[in-house]
Amino acid sequence: MPLTFGEAAGWYRNIGAAGWCVITWRGADHTVASPVIVDRATALPAFPRYERLALRAIGINEFVWLHDAPVHGRPRLDLTFCD
Repeated sequence: MPLTFGEAAGWYRNIGAAGWCVITWRGADHTVASPVIVDRATALPAFPRYERLALRAIGINEFVWLHDAPVHGRPRLDLTFCD
């Protein structure tokens, strides 16, 4: 996930503090955990070509890598807002 506003972004700090979150993508909820900041060279292969070009053009250099982590019985951390 592009870290467009750096490590100071509220959504990134919330995930880091909680250690996990639920992201809704294409109508499906995905529980993810263990956020790790990775560089562009590590992250870009995960994106389609047109997105790689755009991310390079606008100078995004940091990305958050999140891992699948089923979490049962925890409240939902809603990330439906943007910085």
